[in-house]
Amino acid sequence: DEIHTSSLMVWAQFIDHELAHVPFPTMDNGEGIQCCPNGTLAPAALRHPRCMPIDLTGDAFYGPQGRTCMNFVRSMVAVGAGSECVFGYAEQLNQITHWIDGSVIYGS
Repeated sequence: DEIHTSSLMVWAQFIDHELAHVPFPTMDNGEGIQCCPNGTLAPAALRHPRCMPIDLTGDAFYGPQGRTCMNFVRSMVAVGAGSECVFGYAEQLNQITHWIDGSVIYGS
């Protein structure tokens, strides 16, 4: 059963990479947004509005490493279909088609 479970996981990962590529915002200079420099939460005045850091306070694994925060940035969102730019629930933006085209194997 371990082999089958492992194969299923690999296949699921393959399909995921075929169907989804979620874009994330960057800083003006093109670098990624850092919510937790050096493993600690950035001061509120310097924190990007897209930051949604994960609190690691008291974590058994990361605590001994001196980390109290894990970087997490909200992905970019799209306007919903037919919404005519009316604000509402955020829709996930996807940069890839919904077709399984083998681009992971053959390239785009």
